[in-house]
Amino acid sequence: MPRASWIALAGLGILACRDRVESGTTAAAEGTEVASPPQDLGEESDGRPKAGRLPVGEELTAEARAQNAKGKEPRKPTRRGRVSRAMKPTIEKTVHGFVARLGGQNTVTPVFHEGRVLAGAFSTYDLHAVDATTGAPEWSIRLSDDGPTAPTCRDGICVFNTYSCTMFGVAADTGKHLWSWYLGSPQLATPVISGDLVYSSYPDTGGPPEAPYVIGAFDLRTGAPVWRRWIDSEVNATPVAYGGKIYVATRLGTLYELGAVDGEVVSARRSRIASPPVITADGLLFARDAVAQDSQTIKASRALFPELEGRALAVGPVQPRPRPLVAKSRLISIDGGMLVARNKDSGRALWSTALTSLQPASVPDPLIYAGKSVLMATASGSVVRFDASTGETVDSFELAKTALSSQPIAVDGWLYAGTADGSVVGYDTGQRELTGWAMQGGTPDRQGTVDPEGT
Repeated sequence: MPRASWIALAGLGILACRDRVESGTTAAAEGTEVASPPQDLGEESDGRPKAGRLPVGEELTAEARAQNAKGKEPRKPTRRGRVSRAMKPTIEKTVHGFVARLGGQNTVTPVFHEGRVLAGAFSTYDLHAVDATTGAPEWSIRLSDDGPTAPTCRDGICVFNTYSCTMFGVAADTGKHLWSWYLGSPQLATPVISGDLVYSSYPDTGGPPEAPYVIGAFDLRTGAPVWRRWIDSEVNATPVAYGGKIYVATRLGTLYELGAVDGEVVSARRSRIASPPVITADGLLFARDAVAQDSQTIKASRALFPELEGRALAVGPVQPRPRPLVAKSRLISIDGGMLVARNKDSGRALWSTALTSLQPASVPDPLIYAGKSVLMATASGSVVRFDASTGETVDSFELAKTALSSQPIAVDGWLYAGTADGSVVGYDTGQRELTGWAMQGGTPDRQGTVDPEGT
């Protein structure tokens, strides 16, 4: 049975799991060492390694299962939210598209669904939908709680949390209130959709003191609660769904793997994970916070040998780090003023590009992949296009005069992004190959790739 190796990629603390290394072998790719830990990971039916046996960090599976033993499930939500009509946004036509002025500040990542763009802004109670090409307002709703998160949509239904307490499900075409649950405050992570279920996290102090948060599953169409499990902290940005599992990275650096249908605790490990994982056919990729007794960055191309993993990990909250981007065989990330590409299997450096005066937008995931290109949101209001094969700058699109506050999305050559001054911008690049990334994380399940291998 194959063994898996975990390697630290240069300067990033990014871990990449490889499940094709045969037992006892050591691969060397231009100075990159890969060591086979003594643990056998096993495989899922589709060939991916089981995340439950990562040779990284502190094993917490038994503890998590005990916290979620039969009869200890968190209580069901009982309170509902409220929705009413709101003022529609002001629309400004631009040379390349439109700007919808939503009010508030720091507009969340918009979502494209069925010809509409939906978005809200922090410090407002409203969610808006506009026509994706004209910007014409279609509907606006006022919520009972403020601070809508980035929506996720599937089959005509859009779901989002609010900062202060409530998850909503609304009809994409009309904004009709389909269902809602008051869950708890704050809710900073976005929900995800996989199949007919929605997954969301929220605080609840009614359980074990060491597990004051909950990850729960709800029916997409009715909102009916399906299952709930205790976790140790707030979810970092978003859960991720793939292959019948839900992966949850918490702000304490713990990675949970749960059964999507029944909520079974498959594994839990405190690995200092500092970003949502990206799912690939070879395993999980994620940014990692520094290890105790180690430097802030992990030495370039150094294998994480078993004896290194024997060290104690830092205890306490992790510092969230930008989510890495997978583009076919490449792992692309922002590191110390550089845009860097590495082979996602070996960690071998492929190219690097100095960002010089370009400052990435201060968002959890400033990078997307579309049209065989890497697109990066910036703090100056532009989206810059890089060739994924070489790192060369291909183009730059000035969406706004102020900082972008969201991951951009790309659909049929249009770019959409939120801005720091409470607007959402639609920009027609005329480059139709820029498409396939319709919401935060690319898809409703937030995988971070538009398919398990990127595109």
